[in-house]
Amino acid sequence: MKKNNSADVVVIGAGVNGALLATRLAKAGKSVILLESGPKVSRGELVERFRSSAFKSDFMSPYPFSPMAPQPRYTPEPNDYLQQLGPQAFNAQYIRIFGGTSWHWAAQLWRFVPNDFQQHSLYGVGKDWPISYQDLEPYYYEAEVIAGVGGSPDNGSPRSKPFPMERVPASWLQQRVTARLAPDFTVLDDSTGRNSRSYDGRPACCGNNNCMPVCPIDAQYHGGLAAQQAEDSGVQVITEAVVYQLEHDAQGRIVAANYYDWNKTRHRVTAQTFVLAANAIETPKLLLMSTSERFPQGIGNARDTVGRNLCDHPAIGVTFDVDEEIWPGRGPVSPCSIGQFRDGEFADALRKGIRADGSHLYPAMPYTAYARINDSDISALYAYFMYGVKADDTQPEKTALPFPFNLRFSMAAWNLLFLDGKPFTPDPSQSAEWNRGAYLVEGLTHCSTCHTPRNFLMAEESDKSLQGASLGTWYAPAITSAALQSDDQWSRESLAAYLASGHADNGATAAGPMLEAIDKSFSRMTPDDRAAIATYLLPAVDHEDDSTDADADSEEPTVGLTPVTGDDTPDMLSDMTDGEQIYRNNCASCHNLEGQGLNGLPALTKHPVLEKPNADNVAMVILDGVWPAKGQGMLSFAKTLNDTQIADVTNYVMQDIGNSAVRITPARVKALRQGGEPSLLLPLVRGAMVAGVLVVIGGLFWWWRRRR
Repeated sequence: MKKNNSADVVVIGAGVNGALLATRLAKAGKSVILLESGPKVSRGELVERFRSSAFKSDFMSPYPFSPMAPQPRYTPEPNDYLQQLGPQAFNAQYIRIFGGTSWHWAAQLWRFVPNDFQQHSLYGVGKDWPISYQDLEPYYYEAEVIAGVGGSPDNGSPRSKPFPMERVPASWLQQRVTARLAPDFTVLDDSTGRNSRSYDGRPACCGNNNCMPVCPIDAQYHGGLAAQQAEDSGVQVITEAVVYQLEHDAQGRIVAANYYDWNKTRHRVTAQTFVLAANAIETPKLLLMSTSERFPQGIGNARDTVGRNLCDHPAIGVTFDVDEEIWPGRGPVSPCSIGQFRDGEFADALRKGIRADGSHLYPAMPYTAYARINDSDISALYAYFMYGVKADDTQPEKTALPFPFNLRFSMAAWNLLFLDGKPFTPDPSQSAEWNRGAYLVEGLTHCSTCHTPRNFLMAEESDKSLQGASLGTWYAPAITSAALQSDDQWSRESLAAYLASGHADNGATAAGPMLEAIDKSFSRMTPDDRAAIATYLLPAVDHEDDSTDADADSEEPTVGLTPVTGDDTPDMLSDMTDGEQIYRNNCASCHNLEGQGLNGLPALTKHPVLEKPNADNVAMVILDGVWPAKGQGMLSFAKTLNDTQIADVTNYVMQDIGNSAVRITPARVKALRQGGEPSLLLPLVRGAMVAGVLVVIGGLFWWWRRRR
């Protein structure tokens, strides 16, 4: 036996992981020995072996085979290196060579999505990981920099930084597949370690299409590059070293590795630390072979689990014919994927308004906004509904829609016209907080559903996004940056506080649908998310200069005054309008005589609702009251006051307290009681259908007359 070799660390396996670790250790000042069972072969030799092979579809053909370091082979004849003793055959392919199996791979470097780490919590299966996606995210990026990864940023894995590499240009095949599958499927660029430009001393991909079994120009990252870097960093590399046993001391700690070289000479290396990086089959094989009196079943195998529960990434392949020339074989392999099959039926319902049975949902559910939600949040919503909401056996009432809206297939045409299925794309020129706010406003919180006006087909008018709209009864005000900036009562802080509680220091008080949204949604968000929404809706505005004037003009609620309710003298009443009398008799006990507020209840003076373009919200508050989940509410006057009285008191509040020229009529109040003005869409559609039928009848009659 030759003289022993020794180092601080011995790494067994010169694949990409073992080689990268060896390099990192060497650069940290450690002495490292890297053992590899296979030979060191140049890329040029591998390319020549592939081009000379009669079996181009055999990805193992370029790689030398040795009985000293056998590797699985299935063509042209299987070598039965892997003994298939289990219930299912596992025909794995791996290479025993300097650089490992990533010499022949498609360079796919996908990150997990966050939900992959919470399989049990979210889906009730398996076990949760002890770490989260965010724990790994910086290391994902570090690995991407090493390999030069590029890809699609909207594949469900949140990123702190852009890909270090631009995407490889799409081949004609990819372009045609993308076009033909749209809009039903979105084809995304894979995350691949393949150069689209010169990077780390390697050229850009030239589209040879034989990435598997070997990239001919090293445009694709592989373990051979990592292994060579390890050697160049001072790591002692020993190839053709087949480790057959690990030795341990009295405490059970590994202290040595025994290996054969290809001349069948035995060697022994020692170290303080050993790293097993020989792949998922050779590593447990070595542990099981290392038996002793202390470890009769192999090292680390006291519970008989070593070598069991192997999990690969299963795949299904299909072959099909197409009706156009697509020129396969040009460009790199595996350039793109369809990543929309996570929580698929649920995702289709949210993003496309299509139920599991294929029928269409009406856009009462804001799927036009939900189309922008990323895969991670789709999965989180699905998991919440499945495992966070108690099941209810109550049979829901069947939706009853008037003709022709009961013809759900008509929504397919509506979707073609108005559904934009593009996912949210961050603006690289904006901050992470701004982009988070934009994603929430445009997607999850679907603010445009209420705050954007709609056309006669009930589609949002995209050119008027967030500019304010009537909901039939309540009015959703404009919340564009321009609108909020023009109103110096709002700051980012007051807007975030309003979303948290329904109250702001400028006197704003939420009611109606907005109060419901705050109680059930916005108030349950994290403070960071509410701040992000405020940042997106209200870019930084300095109110410092006018704060003194605003404070001087604002009126604080008066504390300690006796309410005034119905105690006015006849002379006083004769000088009052009907609206003022109603206000004094019904409202002053809470809001004070002139709207200053009383006993901590909100003031009406300078309230933002009095500056809206119509009086619907004031009238609706009087009709419906305000019923927050927490805190003080307001009684409804719908049964106490008639339409004229509500119109009178609304106009008094708008004009005398709010100094607004806006008025409301008793007829409008009556309409608000009844749920708003009826939509013109139903008579328009029915009229159009009748006209269409008449045109068809007229055409048939004309044709019949001509035939005569």
